Amino acid sequence: MTGRVLRRLLLAVPLVLAVSFLTFLLSRLAGGSWYDQLRTDRRFDPAQIRALERRARLDRPVVVQWLHWLRGVCFDIRLGRPHATLLDFERPPVLGRDGFATPGLAIEPSGEEAHEGTRSLRVTVPEGGGVLTLALPPGVRRGDGEIWIWQLDPGGTGGWRSQPLRPRRGRVELRFARAGTVYVDHVAVVARGLAVAWGRPDFGRSFRHDVPVFDLLRPALRNSAWLALATLAVTWLLSVPLAVWSATRRGGALDRLLGAVSFAGASVPGFFLALIALYAAVEWVNGAGGRTLLPVGADRSPGADALPLAARLLDRAWHLVLPVAVLTFGALAQVHRTLRANLLDALHAPFVAGARAKGLSERRVVRRHALRNALNPLITLFGIRLAELLSGAALVEIVFQYPGMGRLVLDATVSRDVFVVTGAVMLGALVLVAANLLADVALAWLDPRVESIGASA
Repeated sequence: MTGRVLRRLLLAVPLVLAVSFLTFLLSRLAGGSWYDQLRTDRRFDPAQIRALERRARLDRPVVVQWLHWLRGVCFDIRLGRPHATLLDFERPPVLGRDGFATPGLAIEPSGEEAHEGTRSLRVTVPEGGGVLTLALPPGVRRGDGEIWIWQLDPGGTGGWRSQPLRPRRGRVELRFARAGTVYVDHVAVVARGLAVAWGRPDFGRSFRHDVPVFDLLRPALRNSAWLALATLAVTWLLSVPLAVWSATRRGGALDRLLGAVSFAGASVPGFFLALIALYAAVEWVNGAGGRTLLPVGADRSPGADALPLAARLLDRAWHLVLPVAVLTFGALAQVHRTLRANLLDALHAPFVAGARAKGLSERRVVRRHALRNALNPLITLFGIRLAELLSGAALVEIVFQYPGMGRLVLDATVSRDVFVVTGAVMLGALVLVAANLLADVALAWLDPRVESIGASA
């Protein structure tokens, strides 16, 4: 068992790497990036946009972009001169308390024309230049390393430039020789020598939302997981008894009705059924007057976070009714038909005839012997369905405006937010591998013959 799990994990590594690289490659072959729409905005200088693309490494070959992103995912391995940010200007310094400036030199937080919004400092330099003296955090002494200031020249002549500085008595002087406007991004200390640094896993930063990608993926993945688990639970709770009923009463009216329903569930696309359910909920169930009998368009009601735990769970379950019903209708067809066919084969097997010859009741023969053997192929199907629901329910999520992975990936694809798309696809690949691995372990635990066959092979 342990060796088989290790082999599957080792095979999953190149699979996930190949999926992430193909996602990067396809996104670049499509052309364009998030920053292309800024080129039509007169508030942004072309030099600023080029600088932003360089910082995101969008001007590099796709292999270099992928390797840089992969380094961040693999615990952010860094080899080079380590540095620490001392001043990031999340809040602009106050002259007289945090520093001093020569007459005529003005500082203020940057507006939308700067690449990081309020996290930059706009310095207006008068004729003849000026000096800005800023206080550094406690513990910074002379000789701790080189101080660098990163500044953006809006004129486009220099782009991002660095200026080596030295702290003195807990302060640093930023000297500006020319008149104009300078945007200071941060002041950092750079240590001497080379070092290897390990950080926490990082999927990159979203271009559109300017937040870490994982902060966007976490709530979307949680909502999709709720939807997938609820669909699987309802599907199995319905399919097992219905399949047993159909197999034991083969050719009856209910068997034919369930066969027709299964055929319809396998034939009708999920998004089309979702549109019908959405129209029915809005026009017939909710109707006029602001009634919300079946909520649509969210995963919880406004103010639900302040409710008790039981009320919050009930509210979330009520918001899952429509998408779960649509997904269950399609999943029920596959699971019901598969289990019915396996159960029919098991009922005609020799071991079932032997159990009947021993005088066991028909109910016990079906439940204890036939059904247990018929469930084995469904364990593998369970892992596949779980991964499909986490990734394949995208169209249903979009129709119902459910805040899951489907909506997130669609918005990121339209806006060409490549890091969000790649992170979501990689998480989907990991879920697929984990679900199949879990299905293999469960199948080997339920049926030891599978493990013995795998060991002999």
